[in-house]
Amino acid sequence: MGKIVKVLVTGVGMGIGYGAIKALRREFGNSIKIVGVDAKKLSVGFYMANKSYVVPLANKPSYVPTMIEICKKERIDVVLPCTDHELLPLAMSMEDFGRVGSKVIVSPLDTINTCRDKWLTYTALHNKLPIVRSALPNNDNLEKALQFVHLPAILKPRGGHGSKNIYKINSLDDAYNFIKYIPNPVIQAWIDGREYTVDCLADKEGKILCVVPRVRIETIAGFSSVGMTVRNDKLIRIGKELGRLLKFVGPFNFQVRERDGEPHIIEINPRLAGSANISLEAGVNLAGITVRNALNMDIPDRIDFKDGIIVLRYIENIVITKDEQMAGNIYEI
Repeated sequence: MGKIVKVLVTGVGMGIGYGAIKALRREFGNSIKIVGVDAKKLSVGFYMANKSYVVPLANKPSYVPTMIEICKKERIDVVLPCTDHELLPLAMSMEDFGRVGSKVIVSPLDTINTCRDKWLTYTALHNKLPIVRSALPNNDNLEKALQFVHLPAILKPRGGHGSKNIYKINSLDDAYNFIKYIPNPVIQAWIDGREYTVDCLADKEGKILCVVPRVRIETIAGFSSVGMTVRNDKLIRIGKELGRLLKFVGPFNFQVRERDGEPHIIEINPRLAGSANISLEAGVNLAGITVRNALNMDIPDRIDFKDGIIVLRYIENIVITKDEQMAGNIYEI
């Protein structure tokens, strides 16, 4: 057996994290040691990793020192972040991780800051790529902002993730009613067409290695439960151009809705997508290729996906006893 690759995967209590564990197992088999971390003691990925740690939340001062201590103790080669909240503190601490021999797979700070703020995303791209029309509203300019984006519209936080604090606006009265509930709001045009998630992968120099579009056939609470890969040339071109305009390192994804057959970017996430296993089943192991590239291991010259692969996602159970909750390979630092 060759060298064992040691990878730390974060956020293993959520689908992105434990999905990454599954992908890495498929890529490396028995030649990998996976250390899973999460802030929750009862996390699914703890029972899929070789060893696991409960860590502080990413906004706590102790988060980065704890992560570095784990990397040093476990001699981690690569850190693969799988939650939005961890991207900034990890990107700001890459040199510290490097001093203990660990490479963090994260895009540059400027890219993260642009992608996590929907207004900055719009201002960076609106003259270059098709992106949903957006405006910054307040009580004084709300009517003008609505005239710019047109009704119906969506009111949401500039830096929000998921479906929290998102309101559909059908009238000026709606806007005045809901804006008071949203700190730092942005208002965007409502687009009710077909929705896509597009998985992308950049190497450590920022070169785009692959773009995998997939249509969201069915969603539950904002997450794709049924999806299908599609060879959509427009979306592939957008993914490559995004990589040129905003430098990424490792996996990233963007979401698109169609209006009259034309795609409009809704949001960009500089991390693995929650449904990246759809691309995995279509032949593109985003997590596996990312780790290989980070460690200068061989990767395919051409990375392509199978068109028309439909993946139906479902919930599985992991059953433990009360005594097993913090037994075995789960630790706290």
